[in-house]
Amino acid sequence: MMDMLKGIGAAPGIAIGNAVIWAGEKYPRPEQSAGSPQEELDRFISAVDETRRQLEDVADKVAGRLGENEAGIFKAQLLVLNDPMLVNLIRENIGSGFTAVVAVERAVALLAEKFQALNDPYLQERAADIKDVGKRLIQNLPGAGPEKARIPEAGIIFAADLTPSETSLLDPEKVLGLVTGEGGKTSHTAILARALNIPAVVGVADVLEHVRDGDPVIVDGQNGEVIIRPDVQTLELYRRRSAQEKGRREKLNADKDAPAVTQDGYRVEVAANICGSGEIRAALLNGAEGVGLFRTEFLFLNRDGLPSEEEQFAVYKEVLSQMAPRRVIVRTLDIGGDKALPGLKLPAEQNPFLGLRGVRLCLQKEDLFYTQLRALLRASAFGNLSIMLPMISDLAEVEQTREIIARLERELPLAGGRKIPLGIMVETPAAAVMADQLAEVVDFFSIGTNDLVQYTMAVDRLNEQVAYLYQPLHPAVLRLLRGVIQAARRAGKWVGICGEMAADTLAVPLLVGMGVDELSMSSGSIPAVKKLIKNISKSDASALVEEALKLRSAGGIMELVECFIKERVSTDVCQDGEDPEQDGAARPAGHPVCGNGE
Repeated sequence: MMDMLKGIGAAPGIAIGNAVIWAGEKYPRPEQSAGSPQEELDRFISAVDETRRQLEDVADKVAGRLGENEAGIFKAQLLVLNDPMLVNLIRENIGSGFTAVVAVERAVALLAEKFQALNDPYLQERAADIKDVGKRLIQNLPGAGPEKARIPEAGIIFAADLTPSETSLLDPEKVLGLVTGEGGKTSHTAILARALNIPAVVGVADVLEHVRDGDPVIVDGQNGEVIIRPDVQTLELYRRRSAQEKGRREKLNADKDAPAVTQDGYRVEVAANICGSGEIRAALLNGAEGVGLFRTEFLFLNRDGLPSEEEQFAVYKEVLSQMAPRRVIVRTLDIGGDKALPGLKLPAEQNPFLGLRGVRLCLQKEDLFYTQLRALLRASAFGNLSIMLPMISDLAEVEQTREIIARLERELPLAGGRKIPLGIMVETPAAAVMADQLAEVVDFFSIGTNDLVQYTMAVDRLNEQVAYLYQPLHPAVLRLLRGVIQAARRAGKWVGICGEMAADTLAVPLLVGMGVDELSMSSGSIPAVKKLIKNISKSDASALVEEALKLRSAGGIMELVECFIKERVSTDVCQDGEDPEQDGAARPAGHPVCGNGE
């Protein structure tokens, strides 16, 4: 009987094959110590040394295979291995008479539970790292004798959970798809699955209760759906969808490297959002014309301390060198709101999205800011750097930053008098409303629509009870966007979009019509957005904006844009072979008619 499971789409794509149940390793669990506490402690110290060697080795291999960003997952695990809290708990358990195996298990379970109870998703990810390190420690304990399970090499893997170490060993030539009971879009398993291009669905409740080894299954990593034992009609439908998606992608990729120019000659730069150097290759393969948003906070997360100037310099230099001569816009540290920083002890805030975050934090923690800006200025000699400030709400914040940069430029001969463009993210209503004044003191705007929509609509986009009010195509949002773009144009400054609206193909015609210079997005969305731009004219898109702003609801604007796209866009642009001549029903805000609406 066919069974449909729902989870979180973690890595896009459709996989069709047979289920392979992954149970992981099993370990003996004696209740009392087989040797003296000193003997058990010696076994633990030996296991720590071997685990450290293994983690250093896997970090090097992942860096070569996938990139430094993904390798950072395992470098963070080295910090977990040396965490005094974990080590002291294990030592105390051994002193209480437990074997080293049980001592590690108890300490790992206690710490992982504490981190899983936290509200911050990034800190919750520490639990996965602790569990992974614990597994390695137990496996490396002399005489522990774990029953090592083989990493599956074929079919679609089903597991209660997969550690980052296990995921990194998967061969995308043999593993068709991945389904886990735990995890989210930002989990390390999801990050690695995307890097390996393995379709994945995570967070499927009680997943192993629904599937047996060898069952025929379908995984839809885009929509977060898993179909167990599909019937003939469903199987044929997904085979067609898979073939159509492959053909669509091939057509999109055929001219992905050509610039995105409308039919009447208006050029829009299409760039990539990245988190590290490991994503440069995918960006270039998808036709990115530059980096519109380098999120530097991922250098600071999942570690106990702060990255040094030299460490940051090395990463920035690598990204700039790989992308040269293309422009790379680096956003300075954007910590706060939904991202906490373990290496910086900050007090808890009742409403962190409206608290100490972004440039506000950096200007308060000048040592932190100076270190990052020095590293950026030094790296600027190796490529085409622009610096962007997040969470601007006041002119003084820009002026203070300019003063700091001016002082550093005088100190650093490597800057060599080079003028590095300084821009801001427009993501607060304050910045949007005073865009005309801000345009006089910055070199460019990049509109962060995720937060701008959230603050404009007074909606927490992560709150399911009010998420329906998060409407990027709401008339209020569009009016605000147009005002910002017009202010930039009047000042002769270029303006881009780096939020999710940049890849939402219901929004793209409106953004082009308003006169944006750049759209920056996840790499996988670039070919479809480029193709869409090439299928429309700037004059038609401008007329569309005027019509849209006469309407009073997001739903009405969505229907208007859908009609516009249906008349102009060929079926090979549409996702999963969807025919734009069919299904004229209005869709939820942000749902793409075409392309990949990441």
